[in-house]
Amino acid sequence: MDGKAYRSNAVSRDQIVFLTDYPEGKAVDVYYNPLDVTDSVLVRSPLQHSYLYIAIFLFTVIIIATLYWTVKNWREGV
Repeated sequence: MDGKAYRSNAVSRDQIVFLTDYPEGKAVDVYYNPLDVTDSVLVRSPLQHSYLYIAIFLFTVIIIATLYWTVKNWREGV
């Protein structure tokens, strides 16, 4: 494991890509670009979309807190 990012541009659309030597703690993205003649394999950080996860978590907390406050006030008859 040398810690480098690996990219393969020489893969046809009919082949399955196996990336066996990639840095630990990294995820492998396989995506298809219809404007390109090749598929690409990129090694990316697993924290690449962490802001999205944080936003979803905060949104969920706000919804739960709002529901709790609404039910609490409804039971008290406010």
